[in-house]
Amino acid sequence: MIKTVSVPRSPLLEQSLPEAQFADAYEVALADPSQDIWEITYKLFTEGQQDWIKALMGLRNLLVAPFGLKTGPMNDGEQVSQERIGIFKVYEKTGNEVLLGENDRHLDFRISVLKDETNSTLTVTTQVDMHNVLGRAYMRVIEPFHRMIVKSMIRQAKNKGVF
Repeated sequence: MIKTVSVPRSPLLEQSLPEAQFADAYEVALADPSQDIWEITYKLFTEGQQDWIKALMGLRNLLVAPFGLKTGPMNDGEQVSQERIGIFKVYEKTGNEVLLGENDRHLDFRISVLKDETNSTLTVTTQVDMHNVLGRAYMRVIEPFHRMIVKSMIRQAKNKGVF
């Protein structure tokens, strides 16, 4: 079961976007607490992707390209390295957290994939620092889709036995 939770304490997030105006977090129980956080994160962003999410991101890319915003394919296996998972830059990794995201002229965002200290739950947190009117308008439009996508990715990965 996926629960909406308060943003957990994360030094990586606090240092990365201390002025974030938007944040949400979702928690799920881990079936295998010994699983490596990098493996969990990689699989969440590769095996958690459903076709409708890829199609929606393709539409997003078409709509925002004229405004000069960054576009790119959602991850379908390519562009996976220690520096990137698909379109997301890997900012930092610790033994229990991976911090991904991207910076753009309208907003910066970070996604934290965090195993709790007891390793019994996984929390996926998104924080966004909006720079201007375009960033605020963009977030108003995509926020409901963002929530659907994150929960769907977690559910899909959980159903596939990723965690």
